[in-house]
Amino acid sequence: MIVTVPWLLRRQAEERPLQTAVESTNGTRITFGELEDKTTALAQALIGDGLSRDEPVGLSFRNEHAVDYVTAYFAIQKAGGVVVPLNPNSPRLERDSMLSHAKIQRVLDTEALMLLSSQPGECEEVELPCLSEESLAEIIYTSGTTGRPKGVAVCHRSAAGDLSGGKTGAGKVFLSPVPIHTFAGNSFVVSCVKYGMTNRILTRFSLEAFVAQLQQEDVFSVYAVASMWMELFQSETHYQALEYPHIRTVCSGASTMPPWGVTRLGAAFPRAAVVNVYGLTEAGAAGCRMRPGDHLKKPGTVGRPLGSSEVRILD
Repeated sequence: MIVTVPWLLRRQAEERPLQTAVESTNGTRITFGELEDKTTALAQALIGDGLSRDEPVGLSFRNEHAVDYVTAYFAIQKAGGVVVPLNPNSPRLERDSMLSHAKIQRVLDTEALMLLSSQPGECEEVELPCLSEESLAEIIYTSGTTGRPKGVAVCHRSAAGDLSGGKTGAGKVFLSPVPIHTFAGNSFVVSCVKYGMTNRILTRFSLEAFVAQLQQEDVFSVYAVASMWMELFQSETHYQALEYPHIRTVCSGASTMPPWGVTRLGAAFPRAAVVNVYGLTEAGAAGCRMRPGDHLKKPGTVGRPLGSSEVRILD
């Protein structure tokens, strides 16, 4: 069995075609079945428009257009292209540097996606390429916090990740308040499809909007970066009111969460498994995570290796 990112989507479209795959808190949504059909049509349109194998394609979308982002993401890979997420708010000089470095000639945004989708159906007979697990799936740029952003090439094997685990979340809602173009936001595009979860993406982060979504009883898992959790902890009104027994997994990542913060997460969500996910852009996905109960024993730990990952602590 060859596991690629488009294969993950095809599997969920067959198993749960009517379940919502992605939704934004502004009300836009798409099911797994619709996403599979739409991305196939768009992939054929991209090939008909001249997209070549292994060609890098920039994606420039904000969270309010999350459904468009995910549609373009899978369509590019189905067409044999390589996804390069771009920050729509990045300075012109930084953006131009990435476009030049990755040799990007084509950038998709909401307008470009609409134009491609409106093309006549003469591309319906276009054959999609066969992908391997070693085919290039995406190029993810580091945040640049330690210098100039670096482009990390990720193959389908790394992007699709280990298929073990995550079955308890199938059919449930995963809440993500982070920008979709970031390493974390982009990785959830794949992981939610892999595990058959509905990826609910906050249109724009505010503490009030975040808490309002936490109160929705269909939310099963939630991820936020440490700064978002800290803002919640510092709000006496919102933190004291936390009582969400329906949430079973609470994740933090992307930056350091102090031990006391992890402890507070456990206190705020007593029925949830508290997970401090640690990974590197260079690794293509999370490398290790806490196991249930680790936040009580070792709240400062980065957790244990995931799947086939090998982790070495050097310093």
